[in-house]
Amino acid sequence: MPPIMRDKTIRMHVYIPLSVGGKFVRSIHKTFAYCHIKVGDVFTMEKRPADYHKMIAQKEVKVKAVRYNWAESACIVILEGKDFEHMDLLNRFVSGRS
Repeated sequence: MPPIMRDKTIRMHVYIPLSVGGKFVRSIHKTFAYCHIKVGDVFTMEKRPADYHKMIAQKEVKVKAVRYNWAESACIVILEGKDFEHMDLLNRFVSGRS
């Protein structure tokens, strides 16, 4: 494993796969400053979630995979996917009105 470049900060790229009726449609991508995270941890994209107990119970915030790209100083985190019944519900979720 090559050494971490000290002049570059590590960025964490988080992806949530979204599907309608079990068929993948798109994913949401957000970039954060690096923090140590592992498979099975709970992750939220909100800065201050209202209720941590509800957040832990939500399926879409659990970490499914973590990969490191030391050459690019990046950490890729994939969260468990969220499945919707209709495209309208997916669009509401993506727009932040859910």
